[in-house]
Amino acid sequence: SYLGAAEEAGIPRDALLQALRERHLAPVADLTPGKSVFAPSADHALYVAEILRVDGPTAQVRFSSGGEHTVAVADLRPLSLVPGLKVQCLWKYEMGMGEGWENAEVVRFDPKSGKVQVGTTWLGSREVSLKKLRLVPKATAAQARMHHLLWKAALAGGAVGGALGLLLGKL
Repeated sequence: SYLGAAEEAGIPRDALLQALRERHLAPVADLTPGKSVFAPSADHALYVAEILRVDGPTAQVRFSSGGEHTVAVADLRPLSLVPGLKVQCLWKYEMGMGEGWENAEVVRFDPKSGKVQVGTTWLGSREVSLKKLRLVPKATAAQARMHHLLWKAALAGGAVGGALGLLLGKL
């Protein structure tokens, strides 16, 4: 919650993290080569990745899907798959309906096999590999307000269009 509030106020994430570490004497996360983390991708979601090297404020990572990317160390998140963690998983639908990202919760994680059991409210549960998981950052308050405003405008436009269509249909 502190990070979200600070980002909305325009305070850089890495500056706040450094201040919190200094204030609470928290150790810097273990960011050594070979360590698995969640790292941001081009779509702003965080995917499982392995740290290849750390160069000051940046780190070179390799995503479990195969791509490599340089990211800010402050944007990395620990790979902590505790029960109840909200994730998205790439879900293969039944009867040839394709696949898509679904909201889910971690039920269990087996580090030896790299498999995560996830559950959804309406699709049940199943086991997926780490490369089929991602974290999606929460929208900022400004983004949420804009989304809400767009929905209101769409509903108002639909209502006005429906009323005009009904009126013209009566003429």
